[in-house]
Amino acid sequence: MLFCTLSHKIQMFAEMNEHDVVADRDVAVQTRRAIEAEIASYSSIILQLKYRLNTMAPISQLPPEIFSEIFTIIAIDDYTSTNPPYYSFTQGWLTTILHVCRSWRNIALCSPRAWSKFVLARHSNLQFIERALERSKKAPLWVRASLGWATDPGSRSLDEIMKEVFRIQELDVSGPSSILGDLLKKWTRPAPQLRRLVLSADSDSR
Repeated sequence: MLFCTLSHKIQMFAEMNEHDVVADRDVAVQTRRAIEAEIASYSSIILQLKYRLNTMAPISQLPPEIFSEIFTIIAIDDYTSTNPPYYSFTQGWLTTILHVCRSWRNIALCSPRAWSKFVLARHSNLQFIERALERSKKAPLWVRASLGWATDPGSRSLDEIMKEVFRIQELDVSGPSSILGDLLKKWTRPAPQLRRLVLSADSDSR
């Protein structure tokens, strides 16, 4: 009898203790969520204050049109100075600008001509090319490409750009003759803005 009573009390104590542990755990979870929400709120306030602080900088007094023109000039300079066989132009400097501040990001994203210059190589990033094409809106396209095989990312990137052939103003492509032949076969739509066209077959292509 004594053993049964003792066992019953131990079981009751264990159940009460377990209940307290669960309750404490729930309180801890709720407290953690409240703290995280408060941190998020303060982080948002800090970002807003930083944005206001940035707008007070002397450079921020320039009109957005000036920034857009500067970004476009840099894009042209990068386009003309890039060597496509060894380097794929990915507009990395523009990607950096997107993370400088909210104002610069908004201006860069609304500067179609800054996104309309492409230098393609065999390892070009197709996803980035697609995003840049979208951001270039209706701006004339300048394209230089040094290609290898038809399955290379660079060749597939050119295929994507050629869907916008009516916007192409300059096209300079070098690579195997088979690649150039495929390009001409796929070129079935007019290119009313085209001002310069250069197609160069590699010396070792067959």
